[in-house]
Amino acid sequence: GPWGQGIAVSPDGRRVAGELWDGRNRSVWVGDLGSGRVDRLTFDADRFGPRWSPAGDRIAFTYFPDTPDDRGERTSMWWIAADGSEDARPIGARLNAYPTSFHPDGRSLFFHYAPGGTADIRRVGLEGEGDDVAILQSPAFELWPVVSPDGRWLAYLSDASGSMQLRLAPLP
Repeated sequence: GPWGQGIAVSPDGRRVAGELWDGRNRSVWVGDLGSGRVDRLTFDADRFGPRWSPAGDRIAFTYFPDTPDDRGERTSMWWIAADGSEDARPIGARLNAYPTSFHPDGRSLFFHYAPGGTADIRRVGLEGEGDDVAILQSPAFELWPVVSPDGRWLAYLSDASGSMQLRLAPLP
């Protein structure tokens, strides 16, 4: 099937992760830009929106499970080894959460959380650092956060002005 909307180039520029639609579900694939080889990483249900870790060793993606994950919680954020050597693992404990950008140090993941009627930007630690924390939270929609390469700035979309705009904010 054709590539979906979720495509991301690896930090080293040698690989691309993308979602492919088979007519029922989307799955995450990784292609090597040098050799042309393409490998499928996910095989069941609807998994989409791949995002590379700074080291290029993991890919975060969105998946809405039908059953609780192995911790008895439900989450829509997952990650998997980019070479397919490990099974996917859950990140955090929120449904309607969409991973969008790793912090450059690789220790946390930024996402937007859209439970309905609003969307906020949050960050979750990836090394057992507890619950996620709000970064931008308001009645407006704040979406698609991307952290600058130096970790000092956050670019995101917001409709706080009445129309969707690209915004930039310093990270604490």
